Amino acid sequence: MDYFKELGVDVLRLNPFYRSPDIDNGYDISNYYAIMEKAQDFEVFNRLVSEIHARDMKVIMDLVVNHCIYQQKIKDC
Repeated sequence: MDYFKELGVDVLRLNPFYRSPDIDNGYDISNYYAIMEKAQDFEVFNRLVSEIHARDMKVIMDLVVNHCIYQQKIKDC
């Protein structure tokens, strides 16, 4: 985070991290109630956000809620 701060970055935009086969950077969400295995867990995410905020930076979470993975039945999304 210090590197970004030194560059003058004041906002970090993060791709979605919900459960997904991750074919298109996490936008193909297969489960809105679970997170990707590589994202570990919400505690790790909360620590990341805390570290960002501690440097007076902001976080934007990108999330598209109008679609999900094409293999999913709509009732499962």
